Amino acid sequence: MKSVLTAVAALGCFASISHAKSLPQAGLSYGGKVRSGPGMNYEQTGSLRQNDDLTILGRTGAFMNGYEWFAVRLTNGDTGFQWGGIMCSQHDLVGVLDKCAALQPYVGQPDTSTNGKFGAANGFNAAQVLFDGGMFTWDGATSWTEGGADGNPRFQFEESDRDEWSIYLYDRSRDVKIQLDLHRGKILYGQGSSGMSDLYTITSVAAAHH
Repeated sequence: MKSVLTAVAALGCFASISHAKSLPQAGLSYGGKVRSGPGMNYEQTGSLRQNDDLTILGRTGAFMNGYEWFAVRLTNGDTGFQWGGIMCSQHDLVGVLDKCAALQPYVGQPDTSTNGKFGAANGFNAAQVLFDGGMFTWDGATSWTEGGADGNPRFQFEESDRDEWSIYLYDRSRDVKIQLDLHRGKILYGQGSSGMSDLYTITSVAAAHH
């Protein structure tokens, strides 16, 4: 078992080597152990199931069987390390087994496996939220872009939080708050100290899943 100091040092090592523009980005685990450092000799700190969401934070430079170990963040906020041979990435990423399938939109009646309005999409895995006249699209890290129906960007937002049914966005330049409420199927708007009010009705949601 590695010492606490070694594990902490390992967790911090990705900061100096994750300069690639492609990181951080969204990904999916194919299941397996999360470890305290980039290698099989580090203790297990958690586990992931097949198709669990994660954020690939940075490279470590440690390889095993041709795939790299990456620093990752889980949906509950915990961080650790997982081997790239048991994950996919949203965009092409050297050292990862493969690229995740394209975002799949969910529309219509609720899926039998969830109580949500948009099938398997929820606040934790939503990557694109569409409304009549435009869409909000996640960049795979911490930013969202509001675009028109023509796809041209209109406004940029930073993601401030997520929960099971909502994503919370903020545009500091305009002091504008947005809530993507998948439970009610509404997009809420607020500015400054004013309260939030319904702005758009959500028509479909794309989740970062196969």
